[in-house]
Amino acid sequence: MPLLVNNEYVGDELIRSQAEAISGQIAGEHLGEDELSLQMRVWESAREMVIDRVLLRQAALAGTASVPGDELEAIVEKVRAQSPAESGGVFLGPDEELRKAIETDLRVERFLAQITADAPRPKNSEVAGHYRKHRELFRHAELVHAAHIVKNIDEKTDEAAARARIEEAARAIELGMPFAEAADRFSDCPGRGGDLGFFGRGEMVEEFEAVVFSLRTGEMSGIFRTPFGFHIVKLHERRSEGVRALHEVRGEIETAIMDVRKRRIAEELLEKLRESAQIRRVSSRDEARV
Repeated sequence: MPLLVNNEYVGDELIRSQAEAISGQIAGEHLGEDELSLQMRVWESAREMVIDRVLLRQAALAGTASVPGDELEAIVEKVRAQSPAESGGVFLGPDEELRKAIETDLRVERFLAQITADAPRPKNSEVAGHYRKHRELFRHAELVHAAHIVKNIDEKTDEAAARARIEEAARAIELGMPFAEAADRFSDCPGRGGDLGFFGRGEMVEEFEAVVFSLRTGEMSGIFRTPFGFHIVKLHERRSEGVRALHEVRGEIETAIMDVRKRRIAEELLEKLRESAQIRRVSSRDEARV
């Protein structure tokens, strides 16, 4: 049944769309529950989520300034130029509708930033306590830190040309050129000396990992082939399986704690908004106008 939230009509289609989005998650959380009870649970959750979203939007539009026109236009142009994967979907409506949707999202985002701005940063003792309590969450498999030189085989470069170019890089290294300099000069992925940072098994193609994980620290491979082309790789460091040190995960922990605190502030706000809101069910949009 449609709703009227502070005199704003909320149609069944919004609740139905939300129900479709969360049905799989709720079904997984309530395995074995009969179908009718599950449907009622999904619909109830969807309705409450839609109400919260409407109340938050109403508060944001009342509590933040309009987005400047030039800023809004720049974002609209950027979204229109993006692929569906980049923008999260295809918007087929007129620019005015897209402009309104983007401005609303921005104002909600800024409103949430405003109300959570005073959330206290976690103390060192809190970060350390979180780390001790959740150490297993920071466990990692074996990691390697490597750099590489790659010559891709593609429509512009055939196998012979790619091989010749990477052999040139190998000769330069043999004559004394530092690996990082050779990577920036010869590789198809120049910059940062070919540094790939740390990575574990399963993050690169099998042929690449087979070579990297067989090297000793400081050792450089010969030329080898993967589906992408030819490579030379140098192993900088190897880390055995274990738990990441506190200094490595401090930023992640601080972010996680802050996210919880900000979410609580938003939940407290929604409780207050609900207490003062006028929410009632209506049978149709016509009844809502009465």
